[in-house]
Amino acid sequence: MIFGAEVDTVAGMDEAEHGTSRLNPEQRRQLAARYDLSVAELDKLLEDLWLLTDETPTDYARRRHAELRAAGLANEGSFELIRSEIAAGRFASPALSVRQIRRIIYG
Repeated sequence: MIFGAEVDTVAGMDEAEHGTSRLNPEQRRQLAARYDLSVAELDKLLEDLWLLTDETPTDYARRRHAELRAAGLANEGSFELIRSEIAAGRFASPALSVRQIRRIIYG
């Protein structure tokens, strides 16, 4: 439960529906007021937060690799950086080796 609301686990929802449906409208209004955000800004923030917290290590490695490549970082550097980011405790998973990261990216 999040702020007294059950987490919605309906399959097939798009990210926006999934993110905003976790809280009822009154809870969303209370949070928006507390943090001086519009409801639309809060919905975007919640969508981003839940996207990050719902992301698996595999999804993270693939997304992060694409970001690092777009920034011009070579594969070996990006694999090591991704390995260290995952090992830093972002996920409740065992640490991954550079080889495992490479296999996630390229199969």
